[in-house]
Amino acid sequence: MTVDETGSLSYVPKNSLPGSYVELRAEMNVLVILNTCQHPLDPGSEYKPRPVELSISRVSPARTNDPCRMLCSENARGFILTELFFL
Repeated sequence: MTVDETGSLSYVPKNSLPGSYVELRAEMNVLVILNTCQHPLDPGSEYKPRPVELSISRVSPARTNDPCRMLCSENARGFILTELFFL
């Protein structure tokens, strides 16, 4: 999917190529649901499911100079609030 400046979504065929991946990072407990159904905006009529691999890793907490934390002030605020309120 792509999003234009007005917020409209457009389907992009073959945008996710074999070997592509998405890395999610969670600084607190999170529930993740994976869905491998055909995208509703996909104009194709044939559904061809592919295998999906899921891996989970535990990593050290983000440091104060973490690139994700420092990307913008909203990110920094999110990290601070998580550190304050996540027990």
